Amino acid sequence: MKENKISLPVFGLFIGVSLIVSTYLLATILKDAIPSNQVVKVRGVANEILELKHASWDINIKVLEDELEKAYFKASKATEEVLKYLQDSGISKDVIEVSGFSQRRVTRTVYEGKNNNRREIFMGHEVKRKIIMAKTSDLDLLGRIYKKFSGDLQRRKVPASPQAPYFFSDIDTAKLKKRLLEKASKNAFMRAKIIAENSESQIGALRAARQGDFTGISYNGKIGSSSRLHRVTSLVTIDYSLK
Repeated sequence: MKENKISLPVFGLFIGVSLIVSTYLLATILKDAIPSNQVVKVRGVANEILELKHASWDINIKVLEDELEKAYFKASKATEEVLKYLQDSGISKDVIEVSGFSQRRVTRTVYEGKNNNRREIFMGHEVKRKIIMAKTSDLDLLGRIYKKFSGDLQRRKVPASPQAPYFFSDIDTAKLKKRLLEKASKNAFMRAKIIAENSESQIGALRAARQGDFTGISYNGKIGSSSRLHRVTSLVTIDYSLK
């Protein structure tokens, strides 16, 4: 009986130690088997500044006259003067297009008397036309002409108003997007690594990746701007586990 009394405490101790060891081993196995809930979410950004190589330019001609025939005559004369000005300035006629005429009857609504009676006042016949340079690559020449165009034509009393040039690129946007995504992904990993090192952790597996928007690229994949230098940006969001 004395020996049994001694063996029971020993047996109990053995069972307790066994439970502790088995619990530790099980926790270690589960830790390795189940992904950690510690996740770092980072954003990666990539930018490129593109120099746009081409431009389009529109010049609007608009005439308002009492007589429709006179309005057409003035619009035709203005077209000839603008075309001559452009060609004399060094623009090739091969890059110039001329639209057809459009015309409308212009009126102004007034309200008169105590009853606010409505009356339409005839203002004239408006005739419009557009001169278009769909694509030119001599951007320096275009810039010089655009700067002095309005002043020169106003002095000649030519009814023509230029729009701002629109610059664009023929670059392969599919390749550009791929390059930007690669740069943005590397940027995200570097940021995650800095965070992990500062928290005495290590970067684990990639948990999730979400592609953000590309700014500077239109919905149809075109690149264009009112400036010759154009920024294109890619943004990605990536989740990494920490270990």
